Parts: sequence; C-alpha cells; structure tokens
Amino acid sequence: MLRFFSIVLAAFLWSWTALANVDVNAATEAELTSLPGIGPAKAAAIVQHRTAHGPFKNLSDLDAVSGI
Repeated sequence: MLRFFSIVLAAFLWSWTALANVDVNAATEAELTSLPGIGPAKAAAIVQHRTAHGPFKNLSDLDAVSGI
C-alpha cells in the first residue's frame, strides 16, 4: 500500500511539474516548495538526491527520494 501511495504521489508530482513549468532537475528548493504537497523538507530531499545521484531520468527515480 505504501509503495502504491508513493507511486501515485510521484506521478502527481511529475505531472504537476509539467503543468507548473517546474523542472525537478533544475528547480531550486524554493521553486519546488511552490508545488502542492511539497514542503521545505521534501524539496530539500529532492535537491539533495539530485545533487548526489544526478538528474532524474524517469518517474520511478523519484521513488528513491526520502519522503516521497
């Protein structure tokens, strides 16, 4: 169930970024927090993961981010 929720959340975030013109591979923490459901902690986790592992190549890459 948790995995399903994570996938649904990741899909929502991925689609929302397209609608909001926020590129998860280039956005700052402040830009990421402008997305619904993304607070400072999740934004920081996304940026930290991206810095450590490189850009997200597909939707499933977001599953590896802590808190997503």
